[in-house]
Amino acid sequence: MWLSVRSLVDFGDSGTGDPMWNIATMVLWDPALMQPVLAGYDAGFRTIHTIHTIRPYVILRHLAAIGRVIENGFDASRHIRELQCFG
Repeated sequence: MWLSVRSLVDFGDSGTGDPMWNIATMVLWDPALMQPVLAGYDAGFRTIHTIHTIRPYVILRHLAAIGRVIENGFDASRHIRELQCFG
């Protein structure tokens, strides 16, 4: 019998802080990943509260990325379009 293990190690925003920021980063472009990502965290994270709380974190993540993307000479329109979805 084989055991399938999936994991993600992201050192891009490493540091001590709120795990919600990590979740927002992982589901930034695909909100459908929310349930699988939450399944990897403690049972305390698997609540409807988490799903509603993550939205502001995703918005902040997009806002922070816009400045960084433009500063490095890239097109930020994808982040802007994502933010319009929250309108």
